[in-house]
Amino acid sequence: MYEPIILGIIQGLTEWLPISSQGQVMLVILNFFKSMSVEQALQYSIWLHLGTASAATYYFKEDILQMIKTIPKDIKRKNSVTVFLLIATLISGALGFFIYNFIKGFDSLNLNSLMALIGFFLIISGLLQLIAKNKSKIRNIKDLKPLDGIILGLVQSFSIIPGISRSGITTSFLLFRKFQNHAALKLSYLMSIPVVIGAEVGMGMTENVNIDINSLLIAVITSFVVGLLSLKFFMKIAQKVNFGIFCLVFGSLALIPLILSLIL
Repeated sequence: MYEPIILGIIQGLTEWLPISSQGQVMLVILNFFKSMSVEQALQYSIWLHLGTASAATYYFKEDILQMIKTIPKDIKRKNSVTVFLLIATLISGALGFFIYNFIKGFDSLNLNSLMALIGFFLIISGLLQLIAKNKSKIRNIKDLKPLDGIILGLVQSFSIIPGISRSGITTSFLLFRKFQNHAALKLSYLMSIPVVIGAEVGMGMTENVNIDINSLLIAVITSFVVGLLSLKFFMKIAQKVNFGIFCLVFGSLALIPLILSLIL
């Protein structure tokens, strides 16, 4: 019983931080619980996003209701959040489907190699964040362009890879596009809602779920509660703290077992 609760807490806390919640959940499952295969751990970590996506939906409910009310008007405006989310979600969904089918092949890797791969992508996420923090920030949400949706849709699709932080990589590229910190974080979190729900529906329709449903349900509910309680706090923290260093440290630690196995 404690395993899904711990995994739900990890998801609920780390989803809002640019440190790859999916990578952290998989590392805990494979290193400490050892109760699932790599493919099962991947499925479990993806389904857990349903809890935090629900938390984000509730937190941003006023923004979402406003967008729903103004869809007919917004769809004609190239710089609307609705158009941005529509473009980004369609691109993320299409490309992410192919990437997901590719990374299912990770199941053939041994644990050390898989940890090293997650560590490598964590390091990439960290470096992007360190570079992006130094960019000038002059744009706000009202300055959105269709090109932003295309770029962020392509970028977000790669976050299906364990170790690549969805919030980290999308926020970084929004900063590269010169968006202000608060605008980048808000857009990043809003982007997560349709793509996560779409991914869960797609997996439910096309994949055989080989994990304990009761355990998953407990973990999803836990991630929703913890995510809802922590979102506002971590939004403030993420604007002030550069988590790129955190990604570099954890990524480097994940490389150690493979390096030692090669040396010894």
